[in-house]
Amino acid sequence: MTEQTDVRSPLDRAISARNAAKAARDPRGLVDTRRIEVPVDARPETVRGDTPGLSAAREALAAIHGTWSTIQTAAADPDTDTVELASLSTRAVETALRHADQAIGALDNVIAATRSQIDRAVTPPVEPTLAAEIRAHFKADPNRALDAVRTDLRAASAILSAPPYLSGLDDQRFKAVRDIAVKTHAAESVATLEAAEAAHARVTRQAQNMSGQLSERIRVWQKGKTASLKELRELVGGRS
Repeated sequence: MTEQTDVRSPLDRAISARNAAKAARDPRGLVDTRRIEVPVDARPETVRGDTPGLSAAREALAAIHGTWSTIQTAAADPDTDTVELASLSTRAVETALRHADQAIGALDNVIAATRSQIDRAVTPPVEPTLAAEIRAHFKADPNRALDAVRTDLRAASAILSAPPYLSGLDDQRFKAVRDIAVKTHAAESVATLEAAEAAHARVTRQAQNMSGQLSERIRVWQKGKTASLKELRELVGGRS
């Protein structure tokens, strides 16, 4: 048999493949509320490191992933009563979300404290007269500021503790000076801050994902055997 060449444009082929995939999921356009997907990046080991706040993040993700996976298993069992499944799932999700809230609160504290630590690290006390002389020095030639803050913390402090124009810098150059000073003189704190912010974002995102996916299923499970196809179609909403 001669193989036929697909002469359709790449866009037409992509649309056709997408529509075929949709039809394969369920020809009625319904959502299987007993099929639950738990994302891999909700696992606690996705947060690595020992900087402050990360243990709380791992504990929260362990609660989220454990709850999500347990509900997934229970929902997949056709003998599971959906009304009881809804009740127990609601309580379990609420508990997991409390763990998430606690971790997010702890991470908020770490982030705030670390930012303050970074600010102090790049603006140690400098005698006011000397600080004014340093700013006047750079105002005559602002280009020297970028190199100076790498080796002299007094220069960083004098520049960053006063308005940019006193050192002859515009806002963009002032930000560049601060970025260099932070990376040079507060590298450890920067690493702590970045890890805490990443963990904060991950816990927040996975808590929202779990709540969003399960809440709409719980709403149907609560109806038990009275759940109608109409309600299932409403659950699908405008999905395509």
